[in-house]
Amino acid sequence: MLIFAVLVPLLQSPAQGRTVTRVTIEPGSAAVQLGDTIRLTAKAFDAEGQVVAGAQVRWFQAGSRFEGGIDSTGLVTARATGTIVATAVVGIAGGGRPATATARITVLSQPASRIVVEPAVAHMLVGQSVALTATPYAPNDDRRYDPIRWSVDDPGIAQVTTTGRLVASRPGKTTVTAKAGQASQSFTVTVGPNTLGSVALTPATTTARTGDVVKFTFAAKTKTGQPISDPLPQWSFAPGNAQIDLDGGFVAEVPGTYRVMANFAGQTADAIVEVRPRDAARPTTLVGRLPIKALSGEFWLHPDGKHGYLTTLGLTGAAGDRLYAIDVSDPGDPRITDSVMVDARIINDVMTTEDGKYGVITREG
Repeated sequence: MLIFAVLVPLLQSPAQGRTVTRVTIEPGSAAVQLGDTIRLTAKAFDAEGQVVAGAQVRWFQAGSRFEGGIDSTGLVTARATGTIVATAVVGIAGGGRPATATARITVLSQPASRIVVEPAVAHMLVGQSVALTATPYAPNDDRRYDPIRWSVDDPGIAQVTTTGRLVASRPGKTTVTAKAGQASQSFTVTVGPNTLGSVALTPATTTARTGDVVKFTFAAKTKTGQPISDPLPQWSFAPGNAQIDLDGGFVAEVPGTYRVMANFAGQTADAIVEVRPRDAARPTTLVGRLPIKALSGEFWLHPDGKHGYLTTLGLTGAAGDRLYAIDVSDPGDPRITDSVMVDARIINDVMTTEDGKYGVITREG
């Protein structure tokens, strides 16, 4: 954590012979939008509650500077959503123990300026339903989580629920609108008569391993046998522990027998997937050794593929306080190039920036 301190007089009159016992910051808490600035001011008091003139303030910021920063004059700049914790350390020239106070500045994202609605729906059949999702974004493309307000201009043709499920009732055209704050997105849906004759899902049966993606294809035909272009079914499956996307990509996390269903305009097509354990065992080959005296923990390979970091554990009485930097450019002859001692029982994770100038280590104990 980088910190800086510049002495700035709060007031111009001298403060000799007095001690700062209490500090206040104005404002003590505030909320600003991303990109805004706010000025903090600190005031010092002595034991009698009198203002200490001529006291000096140093401004510090705790934690990451990702959310923003504070300069030597108390000016806070908001750069990302989150919380900025500013600390004022106030004392008098010539010594004496300083007093501190903190202020919390909450950085709010910019208001929603646009909304992305998915899936893109232009045509529906009577009796068809589609689950819509709306994602609001700020002008700087930050994802927002405002509540969405749905509406249609002709509820006789289609209705939309508060959760975004659109249901077609009779032929015609209607406009669907999603609103978040002052932002809105509208689109027109044309509802046609229900001429659906049959639906099908392929493959009808298949096998897969956990983690494999099974791509299902949905097809619909009219009562006269004509294909319906771009049908948009509602996907579901049973039991749980799986996922399926809008394009019919199915992935199971747990072995078992799954039934995948696609509902379209009142008809349902289904398929069966037998999912077995992945069992992705592969042989290993030992190409090099690097004995160390400590109990090793985890090995973290640097993005360049030529260097890595070996952590150590102190679980059996051995020292777990050393991190090794290792040259693995020749896997058959790994070499220790450096090490770091840490006051720790266990070193967990480690990584450096790609240029190797900065590193982060996490530890326990």
